[in-house]
Amino acid sequence: TGTISNEPWKHLMEPSDSFPISTFFDVRDIQTLVYSAENLACPNCKCKVEIKGTVIKVQGMGKGSKADETYVEYHITADSWSCLDKEEGKK
Repeated sequence: TGTISNEPWKHLMEPSDSFPISTFFDVRDIQTLVYSAENLACPNCKCKVEIKGTVIKVQGMGKGSKADETYVEYHITADSWSCLDKEEGKK
């Protein structure tokens, strides 16, 4: 459960054919990426959103002076979602 971010941070990106839409998602003071088949933004983009799906591990190499470092992030593929502050949502 979290909110759609208004300030995207830099992240590794790994959308797929099944989940091509990438959304920056804030959970408390942590941001992650959510991949979905359809846009999951609520109409006002400030409501709380509940995501149900799978956590995936995303790895990538650094750039520039950190090119030999490996980075790992955990993202979510959204199977369903719902806006908790309104009656609107999508399954």
